[in-house]
Amino acid sequence: MTPYGCLICGEPHANHGWQFDSEAGLHQWMRPTQKQIKQRMQARRTARLTTEPTKYHATTGWAPDHTGESAEPYCADCKTDGCHRWARIQTRLDQQRWGTPIRTKHPLHVPYSVWGGHASDLPF
Repeated sequence: MTPYGCLICGEPHANHGWQFDSEAGLHQWMRPTQKQIKQRMQARRTARLTTEPTKYHATTGWAPDHTGESAEPYCADCKTDGCHRWARIQTRLDQQRWGTPIRTKHPLHVPYSVWGGHASDLPF
């Protein structure tokens, strides 16, 4: 909720218009009191300080299988193996580690390779 939102519903002035509230009914934006502004700012600060830090989905965990022979990688941030952000980051790290060319769909970033394995000295 924005600190300077409506006195009744808390919506910002820019996109308020006529709003319906179950207790107040149909109303226009009304300026909040100083006490309300302070309470909203304190609540926002408390929420910011108590929330969990942002997860980047770049941490790999290893889920052991029940035989103890191998393990399956998964995103340690969201605890799933179907995390698209983690898979993209992990693929990029693996390509850098193994020295394989990074493939992109952009035509200017296509890995340099020529037919026959060597560059031609022909003018075309």
